[in-house]
Formats: sequence, structure tokens, C-alpha cells
Amino acid sequence: QEIISIYPQLSPPTLQTGASNRVCNSLALLQCVASHQETRTSFLQAQIPLFLYPFLNTVSKSKPFEYLRLTSLGVIGALVK
Repeated sequence: QEIISIYPQLSPPTLQTGASNRVCNSLALLQCVASHQETRTSFLQAQIPLFLYPFLNTVSKSKPFEYLRLTSLGVIGALVK
């Protein structure tokens, strides 16, 4: 819920730093789940990475968006380790 709550702020780009930080903190927790061998398969089966694609498709160069993209890539990177 925390992650999808900011979808409306992606386009037009109105994402503020506080909201970006909250989502990035949630994504950091997901990164832990994605990197753990015992939970990685369930994470993929639940199709959680699909929720990250809207963050990767943003084009704004502001810090909140850059941080969001970077953290989303971190989750995907944890899956391929």
C-alpha cells in the first residue's frame, strides 16, 4: 500500500522528498526479502517486481525521483545476485 500510494504523483511529476523517502524505506525492506535465498522465490512468484516498473519509467530528474529509481534498481539487483 505504501508503494502504490505514490503512483498518482509520478505523472505529472509531483513527488515530494518525504513521500519518496517513505517509499524508498519500504523498498529497502523489499530488497532484504529479495536478497534472502529462502524468500527470493516467493518474492518473484508474488510478482512484486511488477510494482517497481512505474518507478523506473519516470523521467523527472529531481532528487526524489532519482532516489526512487535507484532504490528500485537495488531491489532488482538483489534478485539477480
